[in-house]
Amino acid sequence: PRSTLFPYTTLFRSTAVFAQNAQEVKVLQQKTNLEGLKSLGKKFHKGTLSRAQLESRAKEMNIPFTTEFGGKFYQLQGFNAKGFPLYYVTSNAGAAEGTGVSRLQASPVLDLQGNGITLREWDGGAVRLTHQEFGGRAKMGDTSTRLNSHSTHVAGTMIASGEDKKAKGMAPKAELIAYDWNDDEDEMTTAATNGALLSNHSYGYLGGFEYGNWSGATGWHWLGTDDDTEYVGYGHYGETDAQWDLISKNAPYYLAVKAAGNPRGDGPEPGGAHYVRKLENGKVVWAKSTKVRQKNGGANGFDCINHGATGKNGLIIGAAHKIPGGYKQPSDVKAASFSAFGPTDDGRIKPDLAGIGVGVYSTTSTGDSQYTSLSGTSMASPNVTGSLALLQEHHNKLYSSFMKSATLKALAIHTANEAGEHPGPDYQFGWGLLNTFKAAEVLSTKNKYSKVEEVTLNNNGTYTLKLTATGSAPLVVTIVWDDAVVEKLPDATLNNRESVLVNDLDLRVSDGATTFFPWKLDVNNPANAATKGDNTKDNVEQVVIENPVAGKEYTITVSHKGDLKKNDDQGKLVPAASQDFSLIATGINNGVSKDLALKSVSLPPAKEYTNQTPVTVEVENLGSTSATGAKLKYKLVNVDNGNAVEHTGEVALEEVAQGKTLSKSFNVDLSKSFVNYSIEAEVEFTGDEVAINNAVSAKAYGIIATVENVGESYSYGFEEELEKSGWTVEDTDGNGRTWRVY
Repeated sequence: PRSTLFPYTTLFRSTAVFAQNAQEVKVLQQKTNLEGLKSLGKKFHKGTLSRAQLESRAKEMNIPFTTEFGGKFYQLQGFNAKGFPLYYVTSNAGAAEGTGVSRLQASPVLDLQGNGITLREWDGGAVRLTHQEFGGRAKMGDTSTRLNSHSTHVAGTMIASGEDKKAKGMAPKAELIAYDWNDDEDEMTTAATNGALLSNHSYGYLGGFEYGNWSGATGWHWLGTDDDTEYVGYGHYGETDAQWDLISKNAPYYLAVKAAGNPRGDGPEPGGAHYVRKLENGKVVWAKSTKVRQKNGGANGFDCINHGATGKNGLIIGAAHKIPGGYKQPSDVKAASFSAFGPTDDGRIKPDLAGIGVGVYSTTSTGDSQYTSLSGTSMASPNVTGSLALLQEHHNKLYSSFMKSATLKALAIHTANEAGEHPGPDYQFGWGLLNTFKAAEVLSTKNKYSKVEEVTLNNNGTYTLKLTATGSAPLVVTIVWDDAVVEKLPDATLNNRESVLVNDLDLRVSDGATTFFPWKLDVNNPANAATKGDNTKDNVEQVVIENPVAGKEYTITVSHKGDLKKNDDQGKLVPAASQDFSLIATGINNGVSKDLALKSVSLPPAKEYTNQTPVTVEVENLGSTSATGAKLKYKLVNVDNGNAVEHTGEVALEEVAQGKTLSKSFNVDLSKSFVNYSIEAEVEFTGDEVAINNAVSAKAYGIIATVENVGESYSYGFEEELEKSGWTVEDTDGNGRTWRVY
């Protein structure tokens, strides 16, 4: 039984490290609590049940050790405090464009592909390493040989090279070490010791209602106790969450990214037939029931993230639909019908972020050139993990170092695209949809238009930072810290509101007259809009000043309540001299005088393309002085013809006053339909101090087919990108499986 805080893991074993060089790994190890990780490993080992032991227990209890149903893979992992089995399940039910990765990959200034980054993956089985998309960049870190389509799909979402361009991964030049999910915590501890930066975990525990055949009959199965009418595990901070948080706390550069799960809305109608399990003489026995129980997430969908995905220090990911043409407004982000919503029992914001997780096309294990499309938070999670790899690559290129996990998490949260009905965070999308391009801009403009700080706050101390607002954008400040772990876990009772926050840091921003507070949510009214006040729940805090005064100085302060604490190598809480945190701030100008930025490029609807199609570009002066003598260069690129440049041009720009925006138009020939074009524009301005915002591009794809003459025709298949050809693709019933195309 799982009776201690550290049940899963075995002794350390060596793991080869590649892609990140030996010196980079050595630096990470010097900043990692190796003794603490070693101690954790020993404690984990004491509570571990081996695969053989689990198989034997499964046979004794008359339960399956592993099974597959409905495209999901299940495997026994342990037992809860009441003796019931705990199963891991895979969380599967245009990704790069939706999260801004395609812009990072295509940008000549950035050219981020995952070079020099090694990702880790834990999943339901072995990755097909010989797939043509991996090119020798993937390897197994354990002895698993059972090929798994889910594992291979996840791997491809992260690192596929793009042999099939529709399957190109987020980090197509990164390398991957993969493991099956047996002994995941042990292997994570070892990986952290060896300099791991990022890992993906597209699986979690079963809970609530699940459709399957565990009883021998196919139907809904209730995975709580017979007494429960609402599943207790949803929102609960349990042993696995504490263990992962301890690993993170001891390995400050290692970020574990995990799928939120797909249970939302599952279950029979109230009073509908289902099966419930009991323990009789050490065996699991299933019985039919019509007891009224709440569907997963209830009527409004909230509170269905299971224990194991409620940790504080990792990153929990929900799933959103693809966004054809990219993000433009919050309503563009639509939650997948299955994606789990928070809150946690103590009111923390989960999921942390959303990624693209519907209809993701990637590699599969049935052949070296085989692919498939899958949906689930399983797909959204590697979409995010692979994307974050590009940000670590970018930071290392710029500053010859990697970011702490808290910094990377803060950056991702800070720059996320707004999603949901209300401003600020919510329990559906967390802090929004990942936007890696905006995050890369923040890194590129560090100490110019942004602050990216890794800070140590002393016990009873206060951190202060003064910043000057541009006035042209909101002033936003975000802090994140790896929090210590409570000694006693909350009791596993329904909606136990006991807080698991150990060190409560407080972020405030002041203009001298008004103090601005961070966002917070109401656990008892999860659909309500976020308000501003003292956040006593989360180890993420963000202050937003929507309309700061241009040129005005604002003071940021970070303090804490009570006395700071930390976990010793035995996991106990002891006094701490300090607490590290990471800070991101934007909407500031730190002395930039000359900077013209291309804000946007826009075209008319595709059905209006001609040989004189107008293209409009907006140029904004972000510097502190007026800009004269600049020019705009542009080119039309035929992507389908090897990126051949079909036309170039140049336009002189009028004077742009400080803080003002200039619109400029030019014409290009887009009369040829069904061709992928790219219009690329760049501003040239002598003395420009910021390069990353000088270029912008837009895609163009004409959709008018000429069939005027007898015998003329045009056709395309349903495997094509239908939206590009003027069709609407809609999940009208919201089930993520049946689609209407019109």
